[in-house]
Amino acid sequence: VDIPVDNDAAFRKIPEKPTKGAAMHRNGNLEFLMDKFTRGFDPSTFKTELMAEIPELTRNALPGSYEHFFVIILENYDNMEKAQQELQEWLCKRYPKATITPYIATNKMEEGYFLDELEMLRKLLEPLRGNQRKPIFWINSRHMHCDRVCEQLEASVTVIEEFKRDVLAALEKDREDKTCYTALPVSNPRTSIVSMKEIRIEACRATLNWDGFVQAEIELSRFYQYYKNDVIQNRPTKAREEGWLPPFATEVPRSSSEMAREGDLVVWPAHGNNKKLFNLLLKTAMWLSVARGLAAVHLFCDIARHFTAREPSGVASEDYIRFLSYLVHVRATDRVNSNLSTPFPYNDKTLTGGNPDYFDDVWRTNRTLTAKLTDHPSLLEKKNPAPPFILSR
Repeated sequence: VDIPVDNDAAFRKIPEKPTKGAAMHRNGNLEFLMDKFTRGFDPSTFKTELMAEIPELTRNALPGSYEHFFVIILENYDNMEKAQQELQEWLCKRYPKATITPYIATNKMEEGYFLDELEMLRKLLEPLRGNQRKPIFWINSRHMHCDRVCEQLEASVTVIEEFKRDVLAALEKDREDKTCYTALPVSNPRTSIVSMKEIRIEACRATLNWDGFVQAEIELSRFYQYYKNDVIQNRPTKAREEGWLPPFATEVPRSSSEMAREGDLVVWPAHGNNKKLFNLLLKTAMWLSVARGLAAVHLFCDIARHFTAREPSGVASEDYIRFLSYLVHVRATDRVNSNLSTPFPYNDKTLTGGNPDYFDDVWRTNRTLTAKLTDHPSLLEKKNPAPPFILSR
């Protein structure tokens, strides 16, 4: 095979493989965390549980409600469109004198990002609707990346615990100030938030594929990419040993204990009467954690924070009515492209030869921003973030 070699390929750090004993220890850590994560929650049966409740959720939906959120991300397109039309009519009757003032261009851009995020959630949750086009690469099957998977699982718990805390706080005091529009002026902080959202969407897209865990700079070399592609095409057994191809069959995580106890992730503190709805919210977040990973549950919890358990009041502000109007006009599709490109176009000599440092910089920036998801349970502005929650304690 004629494989081109970069001038600096020899100087890139090649990640060391763990010894057999170290690998067994890491796999043991992952199994331990998965057992604690799934106490009282069975990912293998959650689809049946959730989809049995969708018709009732659709019937009970009001603009901006958690039920409305489930309609947008889980109903099939025809049912979603019908429900959205009914919610539009409800909103018009509720606020017959409301005048919706158009937003400026930057707000239209934010609406576009919000729609992209909703459509990505629909794609991530596709298997629950029964429209699965790709296998689910459960995180417990990614043994080649045990350290990173364990780190993501710990971070997912922190994300979910803070989400539970925020939902309960909103039940106590909901000011009807939810919106997808930022108050930040056009500035570096605003640009940073937009960049983080874009990176989060791309990280979610990566979870739809087996080969989405780029680990080391060596993967940016043309030599590595050509070699990897050759092994995948011609020596699939070795490719699986290297972790470049998925196993022939992945084991679906199951509940480590049918009964949950106080303090387990699946258990809510006291939260009023609608226990079924809140359990579905929580379990959907947990399913995303084990089926897709940190970026997916991070996105789900942030988008869910834009919805509420309360009926819109008769004296809602113009800004809130405008946001509700936007939500009932959303028509999220399933057309998200799930294909993942290589870290750079290694087989295009013109692009890779013109400015190779560009691709290195993009890759490193993406890695840095993705790492921030581990440290920040939400990209929304938060006044009182929850303390870190460590699953392994």
